[in-house]
Amino acid sequence: HMTTKCKIILGFVIMIALQAIMATVAYRDIQGASDSFIEYRRLARFNVNTSELKAALNMAVGETRAFVDSSDPASIAKGMEQSDAFSSLLTDTEQWIGGQEDLTALKDMGQQISQFKSLQQSIKDSILEMARQYAQVVAPSGQEIGGQFDELARSAMDMGNMLALYSVEEAWKSYGPMLASLSRFSESREEGDAALAAKGLESTAAVLARLDSQLQTEQSRSIYTALMDNFAKMQAALATMSTNAGEVRKHLEAAAELEEKLITKLLAFNDAINENMRAQGATNLESNADSQSSLLIL
Repeated sequence: HMTTKCKIILGFVIMIALQAIMATVAYRDIQGASDSFIEYRRLARFNVNTSELKAALNMAVGETRAFVDSSDPASIAKGMEQSDAFSSLLTDTEQWIGGQEDLTALKDMGQQISQFKSLQQSIKDSILEMARQYAQVVAPSGQEIGGQFDELARSAMDMGNMLALYSVEEAWKSYGPMLASLSRFSESREEGDAALAAKGLESTAAVLARLDSQLQTEQSRSIYTALMDNFAKMQAALATMSTNAGEVRKHLEAAAELEEKLITKLLAFNDAINENMRAQGATNLESNADSQSSLLIL
């Protein structure tokens, strides 16, 4: 039989042991609740970054399209800034991802946004080169050719050279619409407008070739030579503009494909995050209830 003293000591030891066990259980439950809230915070931050990535991508695409429509360098500059912002957000997002699969997806997106920015630069260069060709070559050469047609017409009338006068008028009939098509093409970058401009140049060139043998004075031949120099500049400008327009169309298609890939990945992230947050929210409630129960027992 135990003495009263031994019973008291034994009871005290059992009480201390029970408290130690309950404290351990409570600590585990509280730690579990804390871990659950940390995980929920990670998912929430991941979700925020995903939304910001979508916003940056939309801005990058929108400003690029605005530049294509307006040729305003400020628009493409803003678009490229948003591509840089997207890249920076990807770097920040790496700390909130949940596994290797997500990290691989982020790396892929980093490569894709870099390709997208390169396309933005190429689109910018091509469109600005088209604008430069029109402003510095087509417009001044076109104006000079118009004046040279007038001079040749007056010279032909003065000399009574009706054959040359008819050829000048015929050349002007094809040249005027060609110039209008070339002006439209500088803005639209459409193959149809380029084809009309090329057809107009070809028709005008055929008439000018006949005119060469119809001129009778040195002055008119000198004017003709200067006109043909300007005409050659117009032909070269159209060739350069057509090449650049083709590059713009090709790069816009590639940019659209990259945009679709990036959006697909972002939407997949968003769906996965929402599902995980719902599951984690339920886990948080359960962990919080367990920790509160343990504290009440203590």
